[in-house]
Amino acid sequence: QIKWGLDYMNDRYGSPAAAWNFWQANHWY
Repeated sequence: QIKWGLDYMNDRYGSPAAAWNFWQANHWY
């Protein structure tokens, strides 16, 4: 599940860090 999440983040946001920053700002997926 973790790997799927990382792949999803890479595909959608370009990097896990970008996705993490987005989640921190918005508190949702």
